[in-house]
Amino acid sequence: SEFTWIRASEIEELNDEEGILAVFQDDVTPSDIKQGLLGDCYFLSILSALTEVPTRITKLFLTDRTNEFGLYAVCIYKNGEAKEVVIDDYFPCQYEEPCFSKANGNELWVLILEKVWAKLHGSYERIEAGFAHNVMTDLTGAPAFDLDIETDGAEEVWARLESAEKKNYVMAASAGATEASAEALEALGLVAQHSYGLLKVSEITDMFGDKVKLVLLRNPWGDFEWTGDWSDKSDCWTDDIKKQCGYDDAEGLFWMSYEDVCHYFSRI
Repeated sequence: SEFTWIRASEIEELNDEEGILAVFQDDVTPSDIKQGLLGDCYFLSILSALTEVPTRITKLFLTDRTNEFGLYAVCIYKNGEAKEVVIDDYFPCQYEEPCFSKANGNELWVLILEKVWAKLHGSYERIEAGFAHNVMTDLTGAPAFDLDIETDGAEEVWARLESAEKKNYVMAASAGATEASAEALEALGLVAQHSYGLLKVSEITDMFGDKVKLVLLRNPWGDFEWTGDWSDKSDCWTDDIKKQCGYDDAEGLFWMSYEDVCHYFSRI
């Protein structure tokens, strides 16, 4: 196999100068999540959305500190039933570095959750591609809803998004089966067949006095962002509009008009 299994304590990039590993280090943030060679963006996009309320991540861990045995227990709600999944700290590596999800510094929580998800389904290979709403249910124990923009209608979906945000729901959006081709999406800074965390919706008044619906998304890759209207360098922004919607230009975050979301995304 081109992959080798190496213990976390023996992976150089996971160990700081003192060689101290941690499950969590400082705050739980979206920047902790870095996708590797595995096509599990649907899973990582939900992790990034869950980090908006860090306890949604930390409460999954029944073992929240590193230990000499390298064993970790996590609670997943598979099909609505709480299930304890135990893993060891051997991770698949290539060139002596983790080849699937990457750690931010020396914290392990993302690698652990990805390995737990793989174990739950039988292998890493079997978690390539999936549905974000299934991940939501399995990681929170709460019901999830899958909306098709075309079938459910743009106005109805927007109303659901506004309601969901007020209730602090976890949300995600999938780009893919739209009228745009993969190449056209890439030229605009979007990735076909890719899942994004949906963090916020906001209706603002633009510089011409018109009402515009905006959506804040996050690419779980941590980079590669939308380049059209309302992107970071767009002329649409004014200081007043940035205040209206609580603008943030952190890496991987970007705003789009809801009209463009309806055009380039298929599911919420």
